[in-house]
Amino acid sequence: MSGTPWETADTERLRALAAAGLSVPEIAVEMQRSRNAIRDWAKKLNIAVAKSPHPRQRRMKLETARLQRVEIEAKSKKA
Repeated sequence: MSGTPWETADTERLRALAAAGLSVPEIAVEMQRSRNAIRDWAKKLNIAVAKSPHPRQRRMKLETARLQRVEIEAKSKKA
């Protein structure tokens, strides 16, 4: 069974969220995709994804990821 195809913007967002230190479950929630989809695509593209952090660290990373998402969306609107 296949889900939603990955577009370039999705891949860039995955890279940004992973770079911000989010874990697979956190990225899955942010991108509204399954954990398996995130894990498989990250593995295919050789993107390192963090392990689940402590709850306090998770909140900080989510906030950083949201800021990066806004920046990515702003760049894609300009293009």
